[in-house]
Amino acid sequence: MPRPTKRPRAGTESLLESVVAQIDQREGDMPATDTVPTGFGSLDRILAGGLRRKDLVVLSGDVGSGKSALALAMAVRAAGARIPTMFFSGEMSADRVLERALALEGRAAIDDMRQGRLDEESRASVGAAAVRLRHSPLVVRGGCWSWIHSSLPRHRGRPLVCRRETPWQFGPSKRWR
Repeated sequence: MPRPTKRPRAGTESLLESVVAQIDQREGDMPATDTVPTGFGSLDRILAGGLRRKDLVVLSGDVGSGKSALALAMAVRAAGARIPTMFFSGEMSADRVLERALALEGRAAIDDMRQGRLDEESRASVGAAAVRLRHSPLVVRGGCWSWIHSSLPRHRGRPLVCRRETPWQFGPSKRWR
């Protein structure tokens, strides 16, 4: 004799109704309102408009394959679209991340920047990139990986801010809720 099926909990029914209502409200080619474009058209098309807010996105690949560069480019482009963006790096300091962001946005060779070999045009392009980044909602934190890794289970999805001051200060950010 088959078992009777369990009725879904009331919370599941209301959540399901909410999701169906959101689907019904979407128009034509418009992405969902919780979609954040990556800034790369071909990738956004594959991802149905971009990344979804509140999703954990993991980039994986071989050493030196460009994972950090891609993530930084997406973060800079999202911030350029006025979307509050946080970029954490466990492998680079915040100033190294910003140096890479300036090279990326200023379309300058990072080696030329580091060795002081920028021509006048490249220097102007990097300066303009600095002005754009200064006024964008981008927060960059570096050297935080061990603390983030050990703290994530305690914070259950609340975004974290890691800032290097004297001494290290860590904690959930009220600003990013």
